[in-house]
Order: sequence, then structure tokens, then C-alpha cells
Amino acid sequence: MDHTAVCSPSTRSLGLGLASGWLFAGAVGCDAETGFSKADTPPVTQEGSGEIDVQPPEIRIEDIDWEGGIAKGQLVAITNLGDNNLRVHDVSLISNAGGALYLEEVDDLNLAPGATAEFSVVATLTTFEPVESALRIQSGDVDESNLSIPILALPEGYVPTDDTGASDSGTDG
Repeated sequence: MDHTAVCSPSTRSLGLGLASGWLFAGAVGCDAETGFSKADTPPVTQEGSGEIDVQPPEIRIEDIDWEGGIAKGQLVAITNLGDNNLRVHDVSLISNAGGALYLEEVDDLNLAPGATAEFSVVATLTTFEPVESALRIQSGDVDESNLSIPILALPEGYVPTDDTGASDSGTDG
């Protein structure tokens, strides 16, 4: 099959106001090879999709020595449970809570089926107050392309309250 271009009045009109439309047409290769070629085999279509799994599903960093300013971290793992590659575009903190939270740098990931990537979320508290944020993960998973993983960092000795605001004293009223 011949893949050559033919110059015509419509091709010459692409000269964009040049004095000679032929000058432009010649520059783009009229009456010459276009560079297109027919492939001997069709492109490969991959079946399946990547499926993200994040562990732990909630990041809870407890017993942080806030008086000593000692940092404590939690390892986080992203695994591809799918049957095709999973692209992870972005892993970031929604908020670093005024500098109390740090996320180990995570580059763009392209995880093969069954592959896992690990990184750390680290908390350094300076007051006897809990810190809350979330880890945002954007990926090519068709069902869960935007995940938000809750983060809770608790100072040593802190007793969290339940959802009603009552202290968790371990006794029933």
C-alpha cells in the first residue's frame, strides 16, 4: 500500500498566510513519504485491571513521647491485588497537622499484579493532644481511584474518647 501524501489546493491552504502555500506544503512532506506504516501485528490489548489494597486501613500511631519530642512511625503497604498493572499517581497527606506528621517520599508507582510498595507515616507531637489527618492515594483502580486513609496520632498516656465525647473509662454506667 502506498502511503504518500498528495498536495492539493486544500493542502496548500495550510500555508497559514505564507506568500507561498507550496513552501509550507513542501516542508510537511507533500509528494513524499508520510512516516506512517502498517504494523504486521495488531496492538496488544491487556485484559483485567489493577486493584488497590492499603494496609493498615486506618493509620493509628500511639504512645508517642511528646515531652521528649520523639518521632514514631507506622509502615503502610500498597498492594496490587488485580490481574493487571496498577498505577499509583499520588500519595500525600491531606494535612501535615502543623508539621506534626511527615510522609516518606513516594514516587509514582507502577505495581505489577501481586507487587507491594511500602512507606512510612511519621508523627512527632509537641503537645498532649491527638493529631488527626488523612492519607490521600490516587490510583488507576477503576473502583477506588481516590482513597482517603484516616490517620490518628496519640501522645503517650492519652485516653481517647468515644464518638459521644464521653471518656473511655472502661466502666459501664
